[in-house]
Amino acid sequence: MKIYLDTNVLYTLAKRKLEHKIGGSNGDLNYFEKGIETFTSTFAVMELAEALKKNFQFKLSIIENLVKECISEIKILKKLELDDCTVNWIIRGLDCKDAIHLQFARKFDLTLLSKDIKLLEFAKENKVC
Repeated sequence: MKIYLDTNVLYTLAKRKLEHKIGGSNGDLNYFEKGIETFTSTFAVMELAEALKKNFQFKLSIIENLVKECISEIKILKKLELDDCTVNWIIRGLDCKDAIHLQFARKFDLTLLSKDIKLLEFAKENKVC
């Protein structure tokens, strides 16, 4: 199975890694079962960095290392061409950032993983993922 992780899933992973470190654990954190390929986008990584900067008062080097650690085993999708479908989703009420995540999942034929119920419902209604 191939899945696309949106920003809120990446943020949750980053928080868990941080809690794991603060708790003093050195063990490896396995979030996904074997056989699951995880993907995200440069867009999601940028959003992650922005959210971590906003919500945690750490040195920038700590945030940078946390982002790198969080995405170290995730394949990063770098290019995406937005099309009329994306614009149509936004016109129909989907948040612009969510439309970009949904488009990545659609274009690369990935299952969307998100904690955003509204986004998941929209994707299901539109038979995207």
